[in-house]
Amino acid sequence: MTITGLLPATAEDQPYTDDISSGPVIYMSAYGLRVNVPVVTTGVDIWSGTANVIPIPPLAGEQMSVVSTSAQDGVAGTGALTIEIHYIDANGLTQEEIITMNGVAAVNTVALNIRFINDIYVITAGATKAAVGTITIFPVGVPATVYTQIDIGKTRHVNTSKMVPTGKVLLIEEFDAAGASAGVQSVDVRLRVTSMHGILIPVTPPTTIFISEDNALVFNSTTSASYLTPIIVPPLAIVKVSAYALGAGQDIQASWHGKLVIAP
Repeated sequence: MTITGLLPATAEDQPYTDDISSGPVIYMSAYGLRVNVPVVTTGVDIWSGTANVIPIPPLAGEQMSVVSTSAQDGVAGTGALTIEIHYIDANGLTQEEIITMNGVAAVNTVALNIRFINDIYVITAGATKAAVGTITIFPVGVPATVYTQIDIGKTRHVNTSKMVPTGKVLLIEEFDAAGASAGVQSVDVRLRVTSMHGILIPVTPPTTIFISEDNALVFNSTTSASYLTPIIVPPLAIVKVSAYALGAGQDIQASWHGKLVIAP
């Protein structure tokens, strides 16, 4: 895909803040946290899961299961009662599904073609108003392959990875990173995408190639970058943030922000 220019989101060329409220433009962002980053020169993804690299589902999509480590995340419990999954299907379209939790017993999705999880959050809960256990989503029968999770005491997943839906272009306008450590090594935090110059690099799990679009070197510091010319990410590309560390021990927080517009 070659992008030669982005047309205004509306015929009136109104400010995109107005476009967001009227529908043609959708705000998109992601936030992640990685506690105690290990020594990984090949990159460790910024999310709350335990794997160094966030797994990518097959292109055809698949059915998934949701489960908690606590029985309180379920009917009559004090934790999460229902969660909502926002995902990209096998056709690249955005879809949603609500799951009624059943504690430590896995609940399968109705959808059979989930290609990528963009968001997962609690929509109803008991007295705690949050997850009591760790809620994970994974391929049916393969609980070790966690695609994302809601942590204890949280209401939403903490994950810097998202996929751009078909028919849309993502314009990344801001990238933020922060690190805190008792160690002596800084960490290279990189904003990475499966595209280059707005052209998609085909997603081919598990050997998908990510290109660094920006990076920040952090050590007990915070940095923020705003782009006058946004980073263009084409349909079906994946965005994520990864850390590269020569010394273990830093806690890394990262986020990015942008907007989805109709692809030209």
